[in-house]
Amino acid sequence: MKALFISVLLLIAFFVFKQLDPLSLTFLNVAIIGTNVVLLYLVFISLKELFSSSKKINY
Repeated sequence: MKALFISVLLLIAFFVFKQLDPLSLTFLNVAIIGTNVVLLYLVFISLKELFSSSKKINY
């Protein structure tokens, strides 16, 4: 499960950095990337909580 999430995260990061020009890493682009990372982190935490709570219900 964790490996799947990490691979998806790497894939998203790859596409994000592929779209950006390496020389044009302006403050706006860095802010957008930072926001995306924070959102993905929050989604991951909520999914983890969901899975742990569903496991408690099942057993």
